[in-house]
Amino acid sequence: MRKFARVILVLALVLGVSVSAFAAGAPKSQEQRLVPINGEVAPGDYVGWTEDKDGNFIDYVNEKDVDFAELEEHPNGLKEKVDEVQERLGDDKQLTVSKIFELELDEDHSSILDEGGSVTIRFLTELKDGETLHVLHQLPDGTWEEITGSRLHFNDDGTVDIKFYNLGYVVFAVSTNRVSAADAATSTSPKTGRPLYPFWLLAAAAALAAGTAIMVAVLPNRKKN
Repeated sequence: MRKFARVILVLALVLGVSVSAFAAGAPKSQEQRLVPINGEVAPGDYVGWTEDKDGNFIDYVNEKDVDFAELEEHPNGLKEKVDEVQERLGDDKQLTVSKIFELELDEDHSSILDEGGSVTIRFLTELKDGETLHVLHQLPDGTWEEITGSRLHFNDDGTVDIKFYNLGYVVFAVSTNRVSAADAATSTSPKTGRPLYPFWLLAAAAALAAGTAIMVAVLPNRKKN
């Protein structure tokens, strides 16, 4: 009986460790910024596609064809563009810059843009409930545009397809409803979007471990009596 109890205790501890390890890690597809179009997560999968100036499909863009560099500094003119979008949204919304990066294509795909074509690339948005994504893009002349309409397509899996006619600095800005001090005090923590084991499973593993430990401690005394 004691041997059986020890086995149960070990299984409970293993379950608790595996739950923690799973919760701490995230799928590779959620850690990367560029998301494969075909749903796979492996080097060489295509993350976008190119079209000619008439909108006809030309070729897929692989991850190795894209140079994606996240930046910390704000490029010239970004603050003015953010202020412009904020003014349009009004005082009820708060606009915050979440990511700044520079996007480049290899020579073969860049030549398509030079000829008036476009490239569409899929990104992970990582949006939480109540957030709206605004995509800002710096044009070759240094001015900024907000990509909207048919050039911005949100997918059900939390990704977004963005169409570019030229590349350079790209900014993800997120708008949310402004929260009063009273509402903030009673609000709950936002969802992270990462899959976790449910709380009841963690509690069950802990209870099983505790109960088995008590059995192991009590059984020797009962045998002696």
